[in-house]
Amino acid sequence: EITYGDWSSDVCSSDLHFPGQPVFPGAAALDELIVRPLYARRPDLGPLRSLKRVKFRRMILPEQVVDVQVRFTGEPGRAQAQISCGDEICVIAGLFFDER
Repeated sequence: EITYGDWSSDVCSSDLHFPGQPVFPGAAALDELIVRPLYARRPDLGPLRSLKRVKFRRMILPEQVVDVQVRFTGEPGRAQAQISCGDEICVIAGLFFDER
């Protein structure tokens, strides 16, 4: 299991989805908070093949602090990722990587 620690969600927020209420877009959260940091910590991973069972349960608002966790399932190239704000889960996703 890899825990990245806290990330400030003000890295990328947009009010395009909800005018007047900026949120961290879901696709940006997957890329900026899960995929890119994971490759920085695990350069041995192959290319990301797919994301499955992605669920956006809660919006991430500007200035919220999030916790990102990635757990490798034991099967080659498979991991489960979670982004939380406090005790609430914001995003969960299954990640599938090709071999290098």
